[in-house]
Amino acid sequence: MIENTTDYDNYFLSYSGASLPLRLVSPIAAEEVHNRNTYFGAKVDQNGRICLIHKRVYGDIELAHHYRYHNDGWLREADIYGVDDEGMRLQFDRAGNVIGRTELEPESN
Repeated sequence: MIENTTDYDNYFLSYSGASLPLRLVSPIAAEEVHNRNTYFGAKVDQNGRICLIHKRVYGDIELAHHYRYHNDGWLREADIYGVDDEGMRLQFDRAGNVIGRTELEPESN
């Protein structure tokens, strides 16, 4: 789990749309997060795809998305955790349709 807010690759103010992976918008510089109550921190994989998103509110993680992709680039799975630490794993087909759901154990901090 990322605790240090400087460990993200990119920072954003919001996201748009309802599809996954989330489309993060309004990038901000790392130096600006200390002036924000709410922001999104993202990590990218070696191919430049977002693999982790945290919604930070007053320093706490209120939403976490972990993405895994197939070798050819399409989203294979998304683990989503809410503020209550309850999680859901979604599996996708090549068209982006959900083909499976599994409840997950609470994420360990």
